[in-house]
Amino acid sequence: MIDFIKNSGIVSAIISALAALFALFQANSAKKSYRLQQQIYREGRPNLLINEISNSFIYNDKKAAEIFYFLECSISNLSDKATAITKIHLKLVCRDCIIILRQQENTKIDDSFCQMKVPYNIPPHNTVSGWFSFPMDKSTYDTVDIDTHFIIACDINDIQHEKEVISISERLINYEID
Repeated sequence: MIDFIKNSGIVSAIISALAALFALFQANSAKKSYRLQQQIYREGRPNLLINEISNSFIYNDKKAAEIFYFLECSISNLSDKATAITKIHLKLVCRDCIIILRQQENTKIDDSFCQMKVPYNIPPHNTVSGWFSFPMDKSTYDTVDIDTHFIIACDINDIQHEKEVISISERLINYEID
């Protein structure tokens, strides 16, 4: 019986040591799993991409005090999480300055325009398309020398995504042709 008591102490010590090793192994596995989940979360954060600017023009009516930029864009959410376009701007890079134009909703020149309202939700791995309009004071437009244009979309994390507008045509309304 005394041998059993002596041996039970040794057996208990061995079992305790094995339990401690198992707990360390579990803690290490949990730590690796946590790091992996963090990496997956970081890689899955919302990621917008302005794919294409399929149509763009300036609507310039001689009788109006403003001109309007109209851009038709396709914007994709590349991540595994839903996101939204929270703001959209048009950046004009001029010789002497940079001008930021804010989107104006409900600007129509005819019924064929499907204007996108911001904020606009985009599901994961999805693309949306629509028109955006940006008003600008005509006197400013006539006096600045514009080098290039960029469309800028902001997501829910306030991260800016931009794409250069390569060409913009101009529609002149109520102007005399000489």
